[in-house]
Amino acid sequence: MKTSSDPRHQARKIALSVVYSVLNMGESDFTGADNEIITTTTDALQIEGYDEKTLNFILDGLTKQYLPLTALIKKHSEEWETESMYKIDLAILLIATLELSNKSAPVKVIIDEAVELAKEFGHTESSKFINGVLAGVTKEIYGDTGPTKN
Repeated sequence: MKTSSDPRHQARKIALSVVYSVLNMGESDFTGADNEIITTTTDALQIEGYDEKTLNFILDGLTKQYLPLTALIKKHSEEWETESMYKIDLAILLIATLELSNKSAPVKVIIDEAVELAKEFGHTESSKFINGVLAGVTKEIYGDTGPTKN
């Protein structure tokens, strides 16, 4: 069972901070993010250890797949344009959609992580919105039958 000190969970928190910061600068190169963001995040959130492989996977993957991931999110966010979403929600959706697209973890873990991040860092309704969008994304990626072993 995942705990709040799980290194992959901590890496996702750091990734969320980097992605959020880069989105607010109007950019989409997440690998070029200043290491100062990572240092500031680890200090502010008192993160003592994180999975660098997970963090690098997310930042590299988002840089390479930003446009198709954004299009997939937009397709399943119904009436919301990605440009008008809260940046924190979009950042969480980008991370989760990347992980779902690359099947990098079990679907339940990816969605649970996204919802947990939304509850911790998002707005009141963020977790419901994110859960709904990710349900559509998951269905598109895995089809009507859903994930078999995830």
